[in-house]
Amino acid sequence: YYQDACARCELRAETLDKKLTDETLRLENSKERFRSIFENVSSPLCTYNKQGNILRWNKPFESLFDLQDEAIKGKNFFKAISREAASTRMRGLIESVFEGKSKTDVSCQMKSSEEKPRYLSISAFPVFDSKGEVSFGIAMVHDVTRKKELELALIRSEKMAAMGTLASGLAHEIGTPMNVILGRAESMLRATEEEKTAKGLMIVIEQIDRMTLLIERLLSFARRNKIERKKIDLNRRILNGIEICEQRAEAKGISFVSNLDPILQTLWGDGDQILQVIVALFMNAVDAMHHGGEIHVQTRLIHLERDHSPGASSYPEKNRMAQILVKDSGSGIDTNHLNKIFDPFFTTKPVGKGTGLGLAVAYEIIRDHGGQIEVASTVGEGTTFCIRLPAAEESDR
Repeated sequence: YYQDACARCELRAETLDKKLTDETLRLENSKERFRSIFENVSSPLCTYNKQGNILRWNKPFESLFDLQDEAIKGKNFFKAISREAASTRMRGLIESVFEGKSKTDVSCQMKSSEEKPRYLSISAFPVFDSKGEVSFGIAMVHDVTRKKELELALIRSEKMAAMGTLASGLAHEIGTPMNVILGRAESMLRATEEEKTAKGLMIVIEQIDRMTLLIERLLSFARRNKIERKKIDLNRRILNGIEICEQRAEAKGISFVSNLDPILQTLWGDGDQILQVIVALFMNAVDAMHHGGEIHVQTRLIHLERDHSPGASSYPEKNRMAQILVKDSGSGIDTNHLNKIFDPFFTTKPVGKGTGLGLAVAYEIIRDHGGQIEVASTVGEGTTFCIRLPAAEESDR
């Protein structure tokens, strides 16, 4: 009986040992399959623990964030990739995953050395062990910057179309009565000899002139006429802009410092519209500088692929661009306002000092010319506007 019991025990042990070996082999095969899929999938992936520390990542993840091993392993997932690492939304994502819930298409701003913001879409899922408990989390990350830019462009286009229709109608409705008022005021001014009445009429005429300028800007904003492209001497247009604004600048103790590329290539476009943009930037710079100083203007030819300039992906066919930089040392623009300054009727100037149309019109003009306008600013230090316009090919010169 004892020998039979021992034999049965040995048989049971062998069976359990075989089952354990088979289960271990199955687990090893599962791990290998997971490792193979994880490392070879084209999407950026990483796994992380309950504290949010990264455990494993694949090559696409490393490439997306341009990080080396020491900058990833053991680092907090969101601190490594996101500018919003401390936000409640980001912490909540990890907590949800370890509660067994999946999260998809969570958006955040990507941590990047580039000034231009980049955006991410994150989908996170729990991975369960044999006991049904969450072993670790896995995140799939996508760079959706281009998609975000297209969405914003579409929203802006729709807003501009609606605003243009409104502006056109409003300008015509206001323009006629304003012309009547102006004519009567000028007639009364010529007829009066009383100094007090004359001063009052002059104020009326000045305010009508302001309204007329606003109406002209509204109409300029509303009209989306096709550009009649001609060769433009960009440096000459900038010098013209300086001449127009110089008297007002000198009255505030401001001078222009120009550094214009003498061999800048020819541009094709509407010279008057480009001059309008330049004057708008110069006047904004003058208005922002309350204690004198210098406005620096620079032109140069850039090659986007060579210089790795922002926005290179927007111009796949023409990498040669004429770049204009306008830099002032004025009051600067608050970070919260930077993404609004090209919106119609948005202005940081005091009431009665600005209409909020100058930059909106400038944005549309540059866009219609196939170019790009960007702004960088620091409160108390000044603002820099950067314009890039496609340069003519050598055969067009």
